[in-house]
Amino acid sequence: MTAPCVQGHTALIFDRGGTHRLSQIVDLTQVQWGRSRSAYTTASIVVAGDACRDQAQAINDIDSGRHELVLYRGSERVWEGPILQVSTFRDKATITARDIGDYLLTTALSQDWPWDTSGAVSSSSALMLERVRTIMQYELNTAYDMVTGTGAATQTVHVPRWENITNPANVWPYVDIRTSTSLLTRSNTVAMQMTLGEHLHNLAEGGLDFTIVGRKFVAWDSKDDLGRTRVVTDTDFDGDIEVIQAGAQQFSISHVSASANTDNPDAPRVGNAGGPDDFYGVRTNILSLSQEDGADTPTQDALNSQAQRDQVGRNPVPYILRVPDNSTLRLNDTLGINDLIPGVTIPIRTKNNLRVLQQDQRLNSVQVTETADGEQIQVSLSSWGEVVTA
Repeated sequence: MTAPCVQGHTALIFDRGGTHRLSQIVDLTQVQWGRSRSAYTTASIVVAGDACRDQAQAINDIDSGRHELVLYRGSERVWEGPILQVSTFRDKATITARDIGDYLLTTALSQDWPWDTSGAVSSSSALMLERVRTIMQYELNTAYDMVTGTGAATQTVHVPRWENITNPANVWPYVDIRTSTSLLTRSNTVAMQMTLGEHLHNLAEGGLDFTIVGRKFVAWDSKDDLGRTRVVTDTDFDGDIEVIQAGAQQFSISHVSASANTDNPDAPRVGNAGGPDDFYGVRTNILSLSQEDGADTPTQDALNSQAQRDQVGRNPVPYILRVPDNSTLRLNDTLGINDLIPGVTIPIRTKNNLRVLQQDQRLNSVQVTETADGEQIQVSLSSWGEVVTA
C-alpha cells in the first residue's frame, strides 16, 4: 500500500558537486529541511510503503558520503548537500543529508594561520572577512603532503583538496564574502588544530555571521543588514505574537569586568556606562569581557565601550515582540521562501495585540516540514531594533 505523499517538494539524487543528476526519489511521505544563521543544517526525506519497495534499487544505489540530496520546493531549488546516512527498514527508507557546510567541516586547516602582529587595519589578515576569504580559497583548493606509517614503512602521501579532485565539491565558486573594514580579528590557528568549518563557527562568536542557501555560502559582518523583507504582521502567522514589557532586562548601569592582568596589575579592569535613573533607580548589570585568544589587555576606553554596548535597549524598560518558535508562517506572492534568508531583517507588527507595536527582528533560522497533511514553515527570530508604536 502506498502511503499518502507530499505535493510541494521534489527530491533528487546528484553526484558530488550538484551538477550531475542520478535519480529522483518519488512518492515522499515526509520532507524536512532548514536554513540557519551561523550554523550548519540537515535535511531528510522519508519514503514508505509500496513506493519504498518499488524504488529499492534507486535507494540501494545511493552512496552516502559521495552522493548529494537536492530538494526543490515547487520550481525553486532550495536546499542541497552531501548525504550522510541512508536508513532502510522493511517498508520504509530515510535519507539524511547535511548542507554544503559538510565539506567545510571535513576540510583541515592544513597550515598555520597567524594574525598580523602589527594589528594594522589595512592588513587582510586583521580584517576578519578578508581572512575568511583567504583561508577558504586556500584550504579548498591547495593540496598538502603528509607522512604516514612508521619506521621503514613511512611514506609521503599527497592530499588533494575538495576543489581539485575528480567530481569536485563545487563549493568555492559559490562562496560570497561581504566586505567589512570594521570587523577585526586576532585569531591565531595552527596546522591541523581544527577544520575550516569549526574555525568559521568559532569566528561567528566574534562578530562574523554566515549562512548557507542551497549551494551558496554567504559571510558578512553581523552588524550589517543582509537584506530586508516586507512588514510581517500577526495575520501572517497561525500563532499569537507576544508583546513583553521586560522589566527584568532594564538596567540603568552596566559594568564590564576584564580578567586581571598579572603582568600589569595597574591595567584597567572594569568598564562603566549609564548612571542612576530618577525613575527606575540603580539596577546594575555586570558582564565578563569575552575576547579572542591573543588579544592585548583592553584599554579603559575599550572597556567603557563594551559597557556602553550593553546599555543599548536597557533603559527605559524595553518591549520585546516574541513570535513563538513553533508558529507557522504563511507565504504568499509578497513573501516567498527565498526571502527567508537567515540574517535578513523582518519588520514585525502586532496589528491584533492589545499593544500595537512594530520592531525589526533578525531571522535566525527557518525550518520547513511537509507531509501529506500539508506544509509547515517555522521561523526563529530575535530582536534587532527598538520597538516603536505602529
